[in-house]
Amino acid sequence: MRVTLINPPTLFRWSLPTSVDAAAEKEPYYRLLLRHDDRRLPDGTSSLPGEHLGLAAVAAGLRAHGHEVRIVDGCSECHSSLRTTLDRVLAESSDLIGFTTTADIHGEVRYLANELRQHGFGGHLTVGNDHAALNDTRFLEAEPAIDSVVRGDGEVVVAALAGALDAGRSLSEVAGLTWRDAVGEVVRNPQAAAADLQSLPLPVRDTSQRVLDLGLSLAMFTKRGCPYRCSFCTKGARVEGVSNTGADVWRKKPATAAADEFLALADRFRSPHITITDDLFTGRDARSVAWAGEFAAALQSAGNRATFMIDTRADGVDRDVFSDLHRAGLRRVFVGVESGSDDDLAHLNKQLHRRTVVRALDTLAEIGLEVMLGFMFFTPFSTTKSLRESAGLLRDIGAEELDLHLQTTRVYPGTDLEAVLRRHSLLRGTFPHFTTDFTEPQVAVYSHAVRRLADHVRDTLPAGLAASPGMARALFVQFNDAVVRALDFP
Repeated sequence: MRVTLINPPTLFRWSLPTSVDAAAEKEPYYRLLLRHDDRRLPDGTSSLPGEHLGLAAVAAGLRAHGHEVRIVDGCSECHSSLRTTLDRVLAESSDLIGFTTTADIHGEVRYLANELRQHGFGGHLTVGNDHAALNDTRFLEAEPAIDSVVRGDGEVVVAALAGALDAGRSLSEVAGLTWRDAVGEVVRNPQAAAADLQSLPLPVRDTSQRVLDLGLSLAMFTKRGCPYRCSFCTKGARVEGVSNTGADVWRKKPATAAADEFLALADRFRSPHITITDDLFTGRDARSVAWAGEFAAALQSAGNRATFMIDTRADGVDRDVFSDLHRAGLRRVFVGVESGSDDDLAHLNKQLHRRTVVRALDTLAEIGLEVMLGFMFFTPFSTTKSLRESAGLLRDIGAEELDLHLQTTRVYPGTDLEAVLRRHSLLRGTFPHFTTDFTEPQVAVYSHAVRRLADHVRDTLPAGLAASPGMARALFVQFNDAVVRALDFP
């Protein structure tokens, strides 16, 4: 069977493009990201991961079962219009087409699926990734051009789907699939068992060299899933639905096998850096910390040839293990902090306290690791008190990015946060794009004032001044002080 897997270009984030929009030329998403990336690695490249590992993994599973697979990656191919992507897909003459989809690119998927039908494609259209899996039935109800949603491990479920289609068997036998039957009824098959990661083929590397040529980073995963249930995040919500037992919600490759894969990838592409895109690299449990130590030891004993970046939680930072990881090549750590307010952290079900965050960030700085923050200055539950606390945290930890004051909670469909906001009548919009009101109306006024202040600073700041030595920090402190002072006005 001929299969085409599509990563649409991210051109219309959080909106639904029309046919006129789709033909318009826009700056390709990856070029936009690179243009604004002011935190390049020492060799001038970016740590932003450019490969779509989800599609690469699905392609590997399909090829292992004898299917012919092409990946059309509108992002790494730098498509500047959806018409370009459509033409690429139509040229493939496929039997089965699969889309990755997030809430950000729901509009792109809708356009491409509808246009494929308009151009006479009569094969099967399927979608996957967290957004589709968490919203499988309402996704199919909203998008009649789509035939099915993949809920489980893509390598397994899509291969089973292709096999059933190829043999003319009923899709009712494909575990982990939600699909539309011949009379238009949505059928939700039982969940597929979560796969042992070691049993899955390694992701294909069809787009790796193109990504490196763009100046982006190679990527790999060592784990799948997340054991936490932060209310705003799709990861914990999805794995709870995908897994059959508690042990399945955070699956790990053996540490030595992960290290071997890392080294082989670095050697194959002579890459000086790899970004590890696990949903979570370390948690607060002793087993995950021990796993990280084993991974570090395996890299060091093999004579590691590349630096790397990971994502973690503040309560997953262990000084000894992160020191070992640093010696093994770790240079950057993305930490999901979200807020400097214990009240807001509790509302987000983050299961963290401010003191833990400060201690973790201090530890990472002392080790010599560069930190990139995940932060939501404004949450639906923010108060003037919590905003002061968040501003204080940003100042205390030595942050330098003004935009941290502008970050607002995004409401992803299918998350616990959507349900909470709906219960409290704070949810606005319709599927798939939601926004939120604030529990305190004055916070909405304040958020607009902070944004206007940031725009004024950008408009009046001489070009290049913020990048001068010491100026970014000084500018941040002044802006932070202004933000706090504004809270004193009624």
